[in-house]
Amino acid sequence: MVTSIFGTRALRTKLRRDLARQRGPFLAIALTVLLGVALFGASYDAFRNLQSSYDQVFESLAVADVWITGGDTEAIASAAAGINGVELVATRVVADLSLRVDGEKLPGRVVGLPGTPRVNDVALLVGNRPGGGGDALAEDHLAAEFELSAGDTVEVLSGGAWSEVTVTGRASSGEYLWLARNRQEIVALPSDFGVLFVPSVLAEQLAGHGPNQVLVRVGATADRAAVAEALRPLARAAGATDLYTWDEQPSNAALMEDINGFSQMAFLFPLLFLTAAGMAAYTLLARRIQTERSLIGMMRAQGASRRMVGYHYLGFGLVAAFGGALPGIILGLWLARIMTRGYVGFLSLPITAVSFHAETPLIGLAFAVVAGGLAAVGPARAATAVQPADAMRGFVPAGGGRRSLPERLVPFSKRLPASWRLVLRSMVRNRRRTAMTMTGVVLALLLILVSWSILDTIEGNLDAEFNERDHSDAQVTFTGPGTDADLDALRSLDGVATVEPMAQVPATLSTETSSYATILTALPADTTLRTLDVVEGNPDGLAARGLLVGAALRDLLDLEVGDTIDVVFGGGAEGPTPTVEVTVIGFVQETLGTFAYTSLDDVASELGLPAAPVTGALLAYEEGADPGVMLERIEADASVAAVQSPDALRRLLDDVTGLLVGFVTLMLLMGSVLGATVIFTTVSVSIGERQNDVATLRASGVPLRRIAGLITAENLVVTVLGVVPGVVIGVLAGRAMMATYTTDQFAFRFIISPRTIVASVGALLVVAAVSQIPGLRSLRKLDLARILRERAA
Repeated sequence: MVTSIFGTRALRTKLRRDLARQRGPFLAIALTVLLGVALFGASYDAFRNLQSSYDQVFESLAVADVWITGGDTEAIASAAAGINGVELVATRVVADLSLRVDGEKLPGRVVGLPGTPRVNDVALLVGNRPGGGGDALAEDHLAAEFELSAGDTVEVLSGGAWSEVTVTGRASSGEYLWLARNRQEIVALPSDFGVLFVPSVLAEQLAGHGPNQVLVRVGATADRAAVAEALRPLARAAGATDLYTWDEQPSNAALMEDINGFSQMAFLFPLLFLTAAGMAAYTLLARRIQTERSLIGMMRAQGASRRMVGYHYLGFGLVAAFGGALPGIILGLWLARIMTRGYVGFLSLPITAVSFHAETPLIGLAFAVVAGGLAAVGPARAATAVQPADAMRGFVPAGGGRRSLPERLVPFSKRLPASWRLVLRSMVRNRRRTAMTMTGVVLALLLILVSWSILDTIEGNLDAEFNERDHSDAQVTFTGPGTDADLDALRSLDGVATVEPMAQVPATLSTETSSYATILTALPADTTLRTLDVVEGNPDGLAARGLLVGAALRDLLDLEVGDTIDVVFGGGAEGPTPTVEVTVIGFVQETLGTFAYTSLDDVASELGLPAAPVTGALLAYEEGADPGVMLERIEADASVAAVQSPDALRRLLDDVTGLLVGFVTLMLLMGSVLGATVIFTTVSVSIGERQNDVATLRASGVPLRRIAGLITAENLVVTVLGVVPGVVIGVLAGRAMMATYTTDQFAFRFIISPRTIVASVGALLVVAAVSQIPGLRSLRKLDLARILRERAA
């Protein structure tokens, strides 16, 4: 009678002994399950915790669902209030004004604090809310960068003069959890961009105009997208220059990239590990059943039922699954808390939601049991099909004496030494073992190359952006319209080699069906400090007449080279400038943001702007100039409102991607573990299956070293055969993975270095060679007399 899923007491004893005899492969399978379950638990729980933290911040601060900038804000607000699903509507002042903190100038933004209704509120971290007059709250990143506290002062450039405001506290905002100026400048240094929250009256005084932004919050059951679509025609009719939803809000969009990354990671990588564990368990069980055919026949002859035998071998897979899943669940819960607190601390979220999600360990355990159980089902069914009479006859391989397929495919195989022909034949004697080893290699390369290609892509695109496209050392913003005298003053500074004028203005690009808010940048047609990577269209770039736009707008606005597009400037309360129709002459590749470009010569003739709309300049230093000294000299110029350094932005991006680099490095290590586990298991099985052959060769006088060499050669050849599909699949998967992260904010051109492929393949071959050591050592311990007696019997 079957007393449990593991059979009778005798079978349970046999199972324990089997596990003890094969503890190496068993522990390798359990470790792979552990890593898969732990990775799932850590990433899935971190994903849930981060999502919950964001949601609580957004709900507690009543963050808007739709932002509408420019035009007749009162008319837009009135119309929005009548749309079905809209819960709250508010207006406020938002103005981009330069700031000066302790003598250091930087681009800034002044945001009016909410009145009634309270939409887009801020979380007070330290200090008090402004009481009125010239009081302000410093956004968390700005306060941390300049160590601002209550009583400190910040100067705001308003109407061409610096006005002083007093900091009363430090606040966090749902709009700036990730510091971003807009969707084009998605990564901003705290030293290059700061936000002040001020009472609405003070905001109007500093900005020089009334409310210029409408905030719309929808009800809990309303459709945000439907409300936004209903608002678009109303906003456009009222002269609005931009409308975006919470999904498109710059800070939230950047954070959602991470959230989506966590959600993908929570299933993709654990699936790879559990698949590898299942393969290893399947290979090991299939080998045991093959070697225990006579034992299975004896058990069946003595009355053991098929179900009893099947449950016995199924138990091996389930024990391996449980053995790895239980510690994996614990490890995953612990890692999830560390990941959540570390990431939340990096973002300085005002609310941290770390909680236990009961479904996480249940799903992890289910994944492991399914992987282990499915892996064991096939071998277990094979065991139940063994008939006592057939088992006693032994196993005679078919097709003996014929040339194997590898021999027929390899040129001049007849001239190869006998030992090499033996290697080729051995590969097809057990196609299952060969296929499993090759599949393990493919899985390992998949994980390694996907991870490593992410590093190559990020590094390559950032190098292209900052070394090949941007040749400037500083970007200057003037306090007002730049003049020739302002440019000459910069040229006269010691250490400045090149100065090029630049105009940057907010603009909305519109077609009949959609629109996109961006920054229009005008540069000299012969600029040397900015190289535009034209991927489609007129290769002359700025020398041609028309508009160059970011490549992402091909899909976002359904554009083609030669199409005409409406350009609308403005964003203040006074309403937009007239619409200008411009021809799109090409698309440019950029890593960060999606901008529009034209030449300064075309601005007046093509776009209808003033003849000299210079807002800043690009600077290049003389060789050997000290960047810190140059920054002080430039900021001392009275015409300069702010200075930004591309090098400082690159360092920030390196810091930001440091988290990703750490994760990818972990994936590389895990990929090596995965490859070692699968190869170690299949090699161990391979050696175990050949005990009779090895004993016969040893008895015939063949040296042990020679036998080990043949086995090593076969396993390395099989590994090499798995390399080609592994590299192809790994590169394609890496390309697909990076495509999911490509948006109008981040546009990564897929890059994978040849040395990455070579290093990955080389590392895997080393892993394959090292993984054989335990199995080859076991050859020395074979009891030749026992094996030969059993074979003779």
